[in-house]
Amino acid sequence: MSIRNARKDVHTMKHLVEAVEREALADGGREWGAEHLVLAALALPEGSARRAFDRVGLDPGAYRAAIARQHDDALASIGIDPESQPAPRVDRGPGRRLGLGGTANGRALFVAAGELARKGKHPLCGAHIVLAATGLQLGIAARALDAVCTDRSALSQAAEAEIAEALAVR
Repeated sequence: MSIRNARKDVHTMKHLVEAVEREALADGGREWGAEHLVLAALALPEGSARRAFDRVGLDPGAYRAAIARQHDDALASIGIDPESQPAPRVDRGPGRRLGLGGTANGRALFVAAGELARKGKHPLCGAHIVLAATGLQLGIAARALDAVCTDRSALSQAAEAEIAEALAVR
């Protein structure tokens, strides 16, 4: 890995860590998951994840709504009316951090995205996370993706195209 790539990775990681924590805390969670990582990728300033979604006509807002439906469906499946539940309490007090732990699915997605970037010898970007997410089979992120995306292979190709275009610009 070049020093230039390492610097870009550090910059991307800083944005991802901040955004993934924001997403998980807003969700009322104590840990971040793969779904929060995808949302964080969609919010990265470099924009490749969002452009990959755009290429196949996916709305990031619809993905976020599909995640919320997963939570509601889980509550309903155990007999709890989601509407009767209070909004998640978000403790954003001083020093409130989730840390780097994350769920097993979240960590696996993060590792897979990093491996894709390293294998291609280019800096980590949001499109790597989207590309890795297209391979998820289990969990909230996978079910939410299935709810909004009828063709994961098209999304995978869109993410690959974004990565290729980012390399061409370098």
